[in-house]
Amino acid sequence: MKTGKVKNKAAFTKKTVFFTVVAGMLCFAVFTFAKLNYLNYVEQKNLDSQLETKRDLERTLRKLQKEKNDLHDLEYLKEYAREKLFLMEENEIPIRVITPDAREDSSTGHEPSGSTPVKR
Repeated sequence: MKTGKVKNKAAFTKKTVFFTVVAGMLCFAVFTFAKLNYLNYVEQKNLDSQLETKRDLERTLRKLQKEKNDLHDLEYLKEYAREKLFLMEENEIPIRVITPDAREDSSTGHEPSGSTPVKR
């Protein structure tokens, strides 16, 4: 009788060890694949972010190249000087149209909007 119990106990122990090892291997496989999927997700996010940055930089580059090309055009330079620097040609007289908004600008020291040079 003792031999039967020992055999059953040894078989039970072997099964327990086997299922514990199988469960451990299964957990290892699940966690390994989950980790790989997470790392793949993080890398994809980084790649998407870098691609968006690249697109933004390319748009900025195209805009700057267009502006660089426009700087070779005399008409563009004249318009730029009028709008941004408030410059005018020698034969022009500056005329300022004062609006309620312009009065507020003059109190703060800013150039009033609506200044337009007129040729003589």
